Amino acid sequence: VAAMDPVIRAAMARIARDETRHAALAFQVDAWLCGRLGKGARERVSVARERALGALAFDEPEAPAAIRAKLGLPTSAQSRFLVDQLARIAA
Repeated sequence: VAAMDPVIRAAMARIARDETRHAALAFQVDAWLCGRLGKGARERVSVARERALGALAFDEPEAPAAIRAKLGLPTSAQSRFLVDQLARIAA
């Protein structure tokens, strides 16, 4: 966790652990459900996943450096990298 503010850094670390567990559960549920879906439904899920990833990849303006540092926010390049990694995992 990259936040310079120690209170924010501690909060973000707790949130990151919790969200990591949520993501792991979501991937487990996805694997379980996909095995039970028909071909058409799996294709619809795939299209929806691609749209969601595309929305994440949309370039938002980058926050000023001082705010990014205090809150630990990623740069635009780091955000794109994280979305690319998520797309690889979700594929």
